[in-house]
Amino acid sequence: MELEDRLVAMERQFWLADAAYYVQHVADDALMVLPEPAGVMRKDQAVRSIAASQRWSEVEFENTTLLRLGERNAILHYRAVARRPGQEARYVALASSVYSSRDGEWKLVFHQQTPIT
Repeated sequence: MELEDRLVAMERQFWLADAAYYVQHVADDALMVLPEPAGVMRKDQAVRSIAASQRWSEVEFENTTLLRLGERNAILHYRAVARRPGQEARYVALASSVYSSRDGEWKLVFHQQTPIT
């Protein structure tokens, strides 16, 4: 599997999976910059937030771009269109995630979303 496919698959799970996925795939020193009220969070805060919230039921990625930063780091950028269960309104945002290969595993080290209104 090519790196872009692998990171896109991981990214999709960050939108859809539960807090256990975050515990396993987010680096301990990660930083997330999300729209308010979430704001800026570290890994432990993000895990608690995910555990306490309703997850997205669907997400689509558009215009996905992978930028390699050497052999061990990469930035994945895309436009996300997501929806929560039972809601018709869709959330649309530009998103960027930085991944780093640590001990042979790709980990999320930074994620940022900018909502599109």
